[in-house]
Amino acid sequence: MSFWPFNAAVTLTAASGALVPNATIVSPINNDGILNFLAIDDAPDTNPSAPLINNKFKIYYSQVENLFLENKIEEVIVACPNCFNTIKKYSKSVKVKTIWEVINENSIPKNLINHYNDLDIKFSLHDPCPVRYESKIHDSVRLILKSMGIKIVEFDKSRENTECCGSGGMLRVTNPKLALEQTNKRASEAKTDTVISYCESCCEAMMIANKNTLHILDFMFNDNVINKSKFTQDKTSTIKKWKNRYKSIKLIKN
Repeated sequence: MSFWPFNAAVTLTAASGALVPNATIVSPINNDGILNFLAIDDAPDTNPSAPLINNKFKIYYSQVENLFLENKIEEVIVACPNCFNTIKKYSKSVKVKTIWEVINENSIPKNLINHYNDLDIKFSLHDPCPVRYESKIHDSVRLILKSMGIKIVEFDKSRENTECCGSGGMLRVTNPKLALEQTNKRASEAKTDTVISYCESCCEAMMIANKNTLHILDFMFNDNVINKSKFTQDKTSTIKKWKNRYKSIKLIKN
């Protein structure tokens, strides 16, 4: 299934199941927890639980950092925007890049080039807020979509001006009402019936607002999408998500 021909020592932190050759797998870091930590870390006096959260994060992340060091990992490839930010900030000894840059540099599978050219459907592209200032990621994503023949419509606020989907900073846990308001606001700004993104938390937020939603990897690995029979994700339980993560890790290790 892997189709990116490069030999760098890499590791993949993602729940997507996308495969990268010769990769070491790290259990994905909870998106909301990391974003919450980063917000607290930048303004430690704003939350009384900051010391406890910071300490727990440092204990957990030290295991990830040790894995990098023990295996002499030089480059880390991620699909998750929050993982990108976290590793970039806390693992200075490794280079971190996204799977979107890798795919863009090595091309998509030949069978997917212009595969969606005949679609009349247009998709609203939502940029995840954790990578709002990463223009190279924005460009790579759009070039990948263009190469597959996918027609996108930009939000009025996109790229560096993108807005949160409502799931950031553990808001859905700490203030569900406000989170839902932000989710509905962002979804209402979409100019098409279907929203696509490259963050699964963002995708799930859009589904909460009853939008048809796809992750970009769905265009590459979801048979229903590839066959052009269905253009939205199925809602998945938390238990099933963890099962999928376990299957992905087991598949790559084997």
